[in-house]
Amino acid sequence: MLTLSFIFFFFILLIGFNKFNILPITKIIPIWLFIVFISGLIINSVFTNLEYIAKPKSADSYISYLILQSLILPLAILFIINIYKLVRLPLKVATLILGTIILIIAEKFIEQIGIITYTHWNIAFSTILWSSIIMISICFYHFMKRGISHS
Repeated sequence: MLTLSFIFFFFILLIGFNKFNILPITKIIPIWLFIVFISGLIINSVFTNLEYIAKPKSADSYISYLILQSLILPLAILFIINIYKLVRLPLKVATLILGTIILIIAEKFIEQIGIITYTHWNIAFSTILWSSIIMISICFYHFMKRGISHS
């Protein structure tokens, strides 16, 4: 049931993203794949190597976790990149901070409903994790933008 809820939530986000999106599809696909790859590496290293967060034990929770990591997280970061692209310089920093706060709140919600379990995790780790994933994704967006315009 949890998996179906997250699939429904993803489609609602996707509809909103299609109305709000200003990025061309030629940039969305590589950025999406980059976000899935980088966030997967970082988050799995936290799960596997540091053991600060425990993986879900049930099949429904694990499939929900995979939907969150592969579909909803990249879509949320693409929303943040769209907002980052729209605003001027002083608000770009505010976009990074707001995006980090939203992802921390989402992570806490995911922990509350039982998809992940904190073992030795705290808010400082979440801040570092999400702000670095957002900044790396924005840097990749700038790399894509510069690479496509010089071709």
